[in-house]
Amino acid sequence: MDVSGHEFEVQGLALARSLHDPLGLQGSSMILGRERDGVFISDDAIHVYEFTVAQDKAKAQKDGQKLAEALNFLARETTNRLKSLNGWFVTLDEPTAHQSDAIRLIARQSGSQLHAISYATLRRRICDVPSYLAARDGAPFGGAHYTNVRSQNRVVTHFDESGDDATLDAIVTRILAGERFALVGEFGVGKSFASEQVYRLLRKKHLRNPASAPFPVHINLRDCAGLRSPAEVLRRHAEEIGFVGERGLISAWRSGGCSLILDGFDEIIPNRLVGAATNLRQVRWEALSPVRRLIEEAPESTGVFTAGRSHYFNTQDEMLSSLGLSQATVLTLHDFSDEQVAEFLEGAVQGSEIPAWLPTRPLFLANMADAGMLDDLEAISAVSDAAQGWRFLLDRICAREASIYASMPPETIHELLKTLAIRVKSRESDRGELNLADMEAAFFEVSSRRTDEEALQMLLRLPGLAVAQGRDEEVRRFADESIASAAYGEALASYVCSPFQGHELCEGARWSTGADDLAIEVGAAALLDIGIKAGQVVGAADYRMTQANYDAVLLDTLRLGDALEPQKVTGAYQVESAIVERLEVSTLGPLINRTNFISCLIAELDLGSYVNGDDAPTFSDCVIGRASGIAEIPPALAGNLGKSEIESFDETISTTRAILALENLPARERVELSILHKVYAKRGSGRKDSALYRGLSSSDREHVGPALTRLVSKGILRTGGRGSATIYLPVREYRADVLRVLDSSNAARLTDLLS
Repeated sequence: MDVSGHEFEVQGLALARSLHDPLGLQGSSMILGRERDGVFISDDAIHVYEFTVAQDKAKAQKDGQKLAEALNFLARETTNRLKSLNGWFVTLDEPTAHQSDAIRLIARQSGSQLHAISYATLRRRICDVPSYLAARDGAPFGGAHYTNVRSQNRVVTHFDESGDDATLDAIVTRILAGERFALVGEFGVGKSFASEQVYRLLRKKHLRNPASAPFPVHINLRDCAGLRSPAEVLRRHAEEIGFVGERGLISAWRSGGCSLILDGFDEIIPNRLVGAATNLRQVRWEALSPVRRLIEEAPESTGVFTAGRSHYFNTQDEMLSSLGLSQATVLTLHDFSDEQVAEFLEGAVQGSEIPAWLPTRPLFLANMADAGMLDDLEAISAVSDAAQGWRFLLDRICAREASIYASMPPETIHELLKTLAIRVKSRESDRGELNLADMEAAFFEVSSRRTDEEALQMLLRLPGLAVAQGRDEEVRRFADESIASAAYGEALASYVCSPFQGHELCEGARWSTGADDLAIEVGAAALLDIGIKAGQVVGAADYRMTQANYDAVLLDTLRLGDALEPQKVTGAYQVESAIVERLEVSTLGPLINRTNFISCLIAELDLGSYVNGDDAPTFSDCVIGRASGIAEIPPALAGNLGKSEIESFDETISTTRAILALENLPARERVELSILHKVYAKRGSGRKDSALYRGLSSSDREHVGPALTRLVSKGILRTGGRGSATIYLPVREYRADVLRVLDSSNAARLTDLLS
């Protein structure tokens, strides 16, 4: 530690004061006309200090004489006759042998208790740092405790700040210099693991140089529910990790002997609610009072690193104010890039590809690795499509959240997400907006009880929700469209199991937008798992028709039934005033093909694979944004389109019809291109094998089997299963190349791709 003698004296005095005089009432003093660096007098002891950066024997002799002189003078006072007297000669580095010998000689000659120690030894007298670090190492680190991932190669240096000063090493250096940081991010991006890494780097630097580097104190704030003061927080922390020296921990904090790492500011539950439940700003302010004081009452030189979910607060200003961070750098963690996904999974995936549907959120990847789902090709194939993967992930994140809030079983959290997913549908948005009343009503619906402190806290940090930016009131929205889709798909499956009463979806829909492909696939997977056949889904659709609910839920039910491939369909259906993102006529099943769409908005109607004689739904007075794959309405479909308005046509190489019209390519390659287009151009998790034959002539269909064999053998497609159907899935690493090949100017590159 490169400091001057005066700086070391100030620093050492602060350390001694934290040991003997935490209230700061004593310190340096004049005795016999000479200033002493530190004098502390209690009811039973007297301690006198001299601090030095010098390493020569003469300095030890001089300071030793001063200590002995002061102790002998103080011992003559009547009030001090029964007190123990100790003199401390404290050096920046370890005292030299000559200095130690000089102090021992003066102690014998004067009859005084004199000690020659280093600054590091003095610090250990205040707090048993080695014992604390050993205890802390063996205890859980925030949310990372619930993610016992086997893969150790996890990447967390993806902060949104760029440059050399935003790496973990640089941030740790800045913490040691007294800077303060707030790390925010959505659920599962790795905040707790980042906090643990900061702790371990600070620990390493402290052990290399205990005299100059403060030791790190890492606190899981979720353990501090109902506490009121910083001392209580530190005592609770010591108790949780099994460290017996809580008083020393408090002294180290007071003296600036430690750096603070405070993980999970969004997990603190207030000991009581202040005012109405809608006054959440006040609730958060009170809940974080001990944390705020812990930061504000630490010396200015104390570095701080705190982390929590970004959507816990309404604004960044409120976050910094509530945490007592008047001057702080805000860092943000995001999902992984494809490169970081590969680095994360290095060693966890053995001889297999990364599924194209795989989410890029660190926690999700860690959970999948924990479950052995990424160990080998066979394990990956078990969740090769997005529907199965997202169902698994929903189960895992609900179980993880329930581990934090013991009174909330994972089933309650799961049902809550499903209920909220239904509510956002009424907002006519993929991710919707949810206010506090929405969340409290949903909680009451699934649990039959009102929100208490713990329930309110869980709602504020519900996994998958984020703050709706630019709003003054408490508003949340789904952070990821796929989470909302998967949760709604599960809700849709629950409705089909009870389509007559008892489910929210039994009522007429308050929204117009149909579910996306992922929601339908998740619902189908959920029904297959419990043995529900397509016939029961058809029954639910038929009953909904009798109730005159020709709405978006009926549309979703029909699509869900088609996903389960019904064997026999005799009824006819109609859907009114619905909004449909995309329909590809050649891939529709018998239920949708027997549906009349009335006054609906179809953003895209893909007719590129339609051939004369194929079944097709009818569209009456609909508005179709784009009819892709055709330059004009095919005569065979003229009657199906009624008085519907088509705003534009779009015949490009990116449609199956246009691909099959390429005369410069052999039939086999045209079929391969059409297969790649169907698999890669669709949002979702792949295509059933039967869908890959549709829209092809009988002669072209002969090439489908060999083409699939070739594409799978080259690793460009992967196979999976759902029920009895084979699913052909995209491969993440080939997506960019395939989309380039599908571009009209590069279609001839297929040979290069397959070579």
